[in-house]
Amino acid sequence: MARQVTHAFDFEAFETQLLKLPPDLRSMTEAGWWAFWQEQLDQAMRTDPRAVGLLRVLHELRERARVVGGSWLATSGLAGTTEHGGLLSQEKEGAQWYRRLWKEHLHRLARGLDGDNRLLELFDLEALAQRMEPQRDRLIDWRGLQWLSLSESLWTLSFEPWSALPGITPDPLAHELPQWAWMRVAMGLSVLEKDPTAQALRFYDAFSSLAVMPSETMLREAGKAAPRYLEDEAVVVHDEFESIHQAIHRAA
Repeated sequence: MARQVTHAFDFEAFETQLLKLPPDLRSMTEAGWWAFWQEQLDQAMRTDPRAVGLLRVLHELRERARVVGGSWLATSGLAGTTEHGGLLSQEKEGAQWYRRLWKEHLHRLARGLDGDNRLLELFDLEALAQRMEPQRDRLIDWRGLQWLSLSESLWTLSFEPWSALPGITPDPLAHELPQWAWMRVAMGLSVLEKDPTAQALRFYDAFSSLAVMPSETMLREAGKAAPRYLEDEAVVVHDEFESIHQAIHRAA
């Protein structure tokens, strides 16, 4: 009868590795670190229940690594095919691409089926682009970005604007970067102002610094030609019995 061979997992070594993770967690992906430890934990789960908890920790760290990496594209889901240390991981050039692609995205957004053309007509797009702060994406941790994605607060992008980027495979499920969403909301709230650009910059600074957080409804609706910022439909009810009765009847 063949003897069953069990897989011995070195929990102490794994925990030591966790304590020594480098600041740029995405570099561990290229090194195969995640794949190695996941394989080890998958085998250890057969004999040791502790592996389940550590595997969960590993998955959370890997998700976090996708967000806090050296490239701002890590937050968009488009960084998987970008060569490490390439153009987009360089702060200066990366910020230029960030702003340029935002303007292309805004043109497509405004000309879309539900888009608001006033975003192109009323605002100084170059001034807004220059004031955009790509590095503020890093103020949002991976849990915050996950919430923005799951709540559909970040709009799904048409992938054509990304075709100019080296090393990027178009992804039809890619979504807005956080600064793009903050600027979209800022512009949507400023279309009726006397100086839309100046007011949008004030809103953007508050949103991007996380001093103020727009609601989910505002994030989903801003930028549309007919946004519905209220969660519920507003109904005018006059201070008359008949008007009150009719309003209740319509709502029933």
